[in-house]
Amino acid sequence: MKTLRYALYFLLLLAGLVLAYLGSAALLSRLHTHPVPPCSQPGDTIYVHSSGVHIEIIFPDSALPSPLKQGIQHDRKDRYTSFGWGEKAFYTEAHEWDSLSIKGALKAAFIPTPALLRVRGYLRRSATWRQLIICDSQMDALFEFIQNTFVKDENGQKILYRPFHYGPSDYFYAAKGHYWLFYTCNTWANKAFKKAGIPTAIWTPFESGIIRHLPASPPAKALHPAKRRT
Repeated sequence: MKTLRYALYFLLLLAGLVLAYLGSAALLSRLHTHPVPPCSQPGDTIYVHSSGVHIEIIFPDSALPSPLKQGIQHDRKDRYTSFGWGEKAFYTEAHEWDSLSIKGALKAAFIPTPALLRVRGYLRRSATWRQLIICDSQMDALFEFIQNTFVKDENGQKILYRPFHYGPSDYFYAAKGHYWLFYTCNTWANKAFKKAGIPTAIWTPFESGIIRHLPASPPAKALHPAKRRT
């Protein structure tokens, strides 16, 4: 009888923690940052792609600075390059959310696990991408944040996760940080936008917490070609 009571207490405690987490995540995902505009003349275009679960930050290839491109597998035909951070085991074993096991999901949620940075090239822009116009200082802040996410070897080179990749122009690299309940793939993207002064959530583990705060895509005529950085 005592064992049953303890089991019930444990389940109630677990349910309370789950509700507290979801409630806090829902609240903080709706509260947005109020960054000071870093410049008055925005002119660079970036893109945000949401799978419904996961966020990718996408740049015109012409805008990528040489230090960021260095050490990245790249197809010259690609015109856009995306960056997304996520759990190593999910990227290399599950591939898709519907193939993620309960054991894998619980491990990813409660035990900090190694991460990878996914770098993917695109030949053309998708109509589903959200377009953002930002200024030079914001673009540079995003580049710096992503560059600092890569783990480097003793020679300062990015470490390609060999031999794994999904297909052409889709590769994975060793990344800093660990994935878990309080730092997900979307938390990484949210942090990148905060560093760049782009309106986003105070904190969020969900992609919706980012998408709801991003400015609406500008009219096509307002888009500006991104400039290559050195």
